[in-house]
Amino acid sequence: QLSALEPMLKVLRDRAGVESNEDLIKTVMDDDSLYEEEASARGMTIPAYKEFMSMQQLLQETQQREEQSIREQQIREHFGKLQQQAEAMRQTYPDFNLQAELQNPNFLRLTSPEVGVSVEDAYYAIHHKELAPQMMAYGMQRAKEQMGQTLQAQRQRPAEGAMRNQGQPAAEVRLDPRNLTRKERAEIKRQIMLGRKVSFD
Repeated sequence: QLSALEPMLKVLRDRAGVESNEDLIKTVMDDDSLYEEEASARGMTIPAYKEFMSMQQLLQETQQREEQSIREQQIREHFGKLQQQAEAMRQTYPDFNLQAELQNPNFLRLTSPEVGVSVEDAYYAIHHKELAPQMMAYGMQRAKEQMGQTLQAQRQRPAEGAMRNQGQPAAEVRLDPRNLTRKERAEIKRQIMLGRKVSFD
């Protein structure tokens, strides 16, 4: 914008008899004729009006600095919350990189203060197609592990217990939702979000 105005500024510098833009600004600001009408309308002398305008400008600049400081503080607090959520995400996904995700406009928009989606939900919303196979594989592996643990526990039961149950059908093995880890619950939640049916039978 300054480059576009340079031809006009050169003409004004030549007319004012100055060489730099700084001198041109000083010349213009010191020109009392620019203030006569407004000073008269306010019932003020030109020096008093200039002082008034200077104070107004200072007040505006101070207010702008305060507003900028508040915005910066809000941004720092928001980013601190995102970092805390990212630390929790790395417990499930050690390779999760918040800085890399923030380069994605969709992730940045979802986790912005205006939208307020959590880091976890934004990550799954954007990467659900990539994560679905991993979650399904992990769920199947975990189900096998749960089954093995249950069968092992059954083998270790006292013999008399087995005697009492002779002639009765074997108990059906089921996953107990109360024993699931945070990671397992998160993946089951993703499965549901993807429209898949989740059963503990």
